[in-house]
Amino acid sequence: MNRLAFIAFFTVLMIITVSASGLSTSDVVLRHQNAMLNAVHNLPSAMSGPHWGRNVPFLDTMEIQDFMSSTWQDQERLFFSYDESWRITSLRVEIRDAEELNWVNSQRYIYSYTNTGFTDQIDLDSWDGTDWITVAQMEYIYENDRLNSIIASTIEGEQAEEFLHLNYFYDAVSGRLDFYTIMLMLDLSRIGLFLKASFEYDIQGRVITTTSYSMDDAEQWVPEDRNTIAYHPQDSSTYTDFYNQLINQFSFSEGETFPTSSVFYLDEEVGYYYDYPVWTQSYKTQYAYNEDMLPLNDIGYSFNNGLWTLDSRNDFTYYESPTVLDTWTYSYYDAGQLYPEERKVYHWVTPSANHDPLIPSSILSIGAYPNPFNPSTTISYELTKAGDVSIDIYNLKGQKVHSLLRGYAAKGDHTVKWDGKDDAGRDVGSGLYIVILKSAGNSKSTKIILFK
Repeated sequence: MNRLAFIAFFTVLMIITVSASGLSTSDVVLRHQNAMLNAVHNLPSAMSGPHWGRNVPFLDTMEIQDFMSSTWQDQERLFFSYDESWRITSLRVEIRDAEELNWVNSQRYIYSYTNTGFTDQIDLDSWDGTDWITVAQMEYIYENDRLNSIIASTIEGEQAEEFLHLNYFYDAVSGRLDFYTIMLMLDLSRIGLFLKASFEYDIQGRVITTTSYSMDDAEQWVPEDRNTIAYHPQDSSTYTDFYNQLINQFSFSEGETFPTSSVFYLDEEVGYYYDYPVWTQSYKTQYAYNEDMLPLNDIGYSFNNGLWTLDSRNDFTYYESPTVLDTWTYSYYDAGQLYPEERKVYHWVTPSANHDPLIPSSILSIGAYPNPFNPSTTISYELTKAGDVSIDIYNLKGQKVHSLLRGYAAKGDHTVKWDGKDDAGRDVGSGLYIVILKSAGNSKSTKIILFK
């Protein structure tokens, strides 16, 4: 996979690059901000909102199907793994081989968390036919427990190259998110795409307006698109809900969400594009709910020649339990006729009645000293409870270099030394390595640098 194609693939959950999709720069920002508004708490975390109570179902698998030849045909399926705190640890994606008629691995997301429960890093692995190769990663940076920035890098061999900087800026008085900026490098010549989105809130702290901008040749921000939101009368969300969603929004493959995960009840969204000096309507989405206030459908309209025209529709069905989502079907309108196009089918797992999803991770910390090092370093880690432990060293290709430790460890602090050799006893080369510690279904990683 070439670098530009990969960038488009890996960042589809927040941005779609111009070169990969043909979208305008305004579409790039709107895709990201709409994901931010609609992908509320797509997966559980330590910052979960009130809808993530105990013993609720969590996604186990999901199938994505396309409607072809008058039938639903499988295209992708997703598999989820969780730690003891019911935070996602991995998401594996398989695709349907149309010729062989079997399922093959495609990509895998590996998640790690800070000691306070925030997302720390997401690695993306690509399947090369025989093994998983790490091809990119997203690093989350916090300041005073607020998300400060996200940095995404592609990884080729032992080289990591940053291609995305997403920076968040907060109002000095209210402390709320004021705006964020995106710097996206489109190719190896480091040609950049600079974007911005700002937010306005109502008295309840809910986002009511988002405005996107692009940077012109004079390095001035030029307005491009605007999105306004009207909430359902029963909506009681606050800025805290929005922020909780903000720091967890990228925890799901390609921006996929499920509607019952949201704590927001929207009534209508209206989109505008900027045609100097006025804002002109371009689309709107209207939301409907069932008697249990679960999403029933939402209908999209496009604005053409002064008229609203039916454009698309999402429909949701539920299992016998009225709160458990069964299917999500996307359809489009053509000449007033509705045609199904894509469907997601959900399968769930429920924690046992005596399981507490708020139990802290069995791994409290992991580190290394000295770092950088030559020829050896001491890896230290702390466990919150006794259990089996494994420590492995990986290179930036995602290949295991050395199985450093297998065994049982008591609760508390421990150390183990790595001499910079692989499993065959050979010296490894200079570069960046990843140390992954696993215990009791939890995992945590740290980076070390061998400098010769």
